[in-house]
Amino acid sequence: MLFKRNDTVSGKVLKTSASLLGPALKGYIRPKEHGSEWWLSTTTIWNVDELIGRRIRDWRRLTNETGHSGTRNETFRHDHDSIYTGSFSVFPVPLAEWIFLRYGPHESGCVLDAFSGGPPRALAASIMGYEYVGFEIRQEQINENLQTLGNLGIDRSRVTYVCGDGTHCDGYNHRCFDFALTCPPYHDLEKYSELPTDLSNLGSYDDFNQAMFTCAQTHRRLMKPGSFVCLVVGNFRYKKGPKKGELIDFRGDTVNNFRDAGFQFWQDIVLSKNFASAAVRSSVAWSGKKLVPRHEYLLVFRTPDE
Repeated sequence: MLFKRNDTVSGKVLKTSASLLGPALKGYIRPKEHGSEWWLSTTTIWNVDELIGRRIRDWRRLTNETGHSGTRNETFRHDHDSIYTGSFSVFPVPLAEWIFLRYGPHESGCVLDAFSGGPPRALAASIMGYEYVGFEIRQEQINENLQTLGNLGIDRSRVTYVCGDGTHCDGYNHRCFDFALTCPPYHDLEKYSELPTDLSNLGSYDDFNQAMFTCAQTHRRLMKPGSFVCLVVGNFRYKKGPKKGELIDFRGDTVNNFRDAGFQFWQDIVLSKNFASAAVRSSVAWSGKKLVPRHEYLLVFRTPDE
């Protein structure tokens, strides 16, 4: 059952469901390959709201990743005031589970996350038996993540956060990762800090795209032969300048960057979601003859064999 409450941090009215009866790990059952819902992710369109909708709400509440609180609060555009989405983007824990099942190693392995952000991917990796290494530019976000994982009873010895630049991933050896999953920033759509190395502060999209190519080269150096690299990306628009309002093909540029770095483009999956909020957002988009996006892309790259 959904109920409304006033959030004292954001000042917004939030819709949430009843609290879970116990800690996250106590009742956790890892999704099984070839189970009753397995077929839902066997096509190139994943209906995320239907596939993992209810569990997304539960995990967001448990991890305090509602989009309305925490150190990333108000990183999104200031006019974004919807009860359906928060003031910053949140990666769903159940989506990370499904991606690990499809493309992660079958046995224990080490996962690279170049742009870790909040705790969801570290949480999914650790409870599914993987070692996790996440790069995050903000130390306060790392501290918040570790506290969240500790509150949920996660074995933090399996989780390593590095406060540093995810485009270079300094400190790790050649071909030491079995799998990679990340969601890079969308240029300046969300501004996370004032740090000059923060990709959201780069002056132009050309500079941002060059940094993403460097990120692709870094992954090529660190990934083991035959391993997969998964990125969740979406197209967005220029916010200012002579190209203001023009659509940026971030998906296409990401494909080109990883291909040029030496990866095989293995799979392109459409993540269909945000059906409910599309109606709210459509009134703004209609005035500029723009269509409302209700999908992102899961791009899968394969590291060539020796």
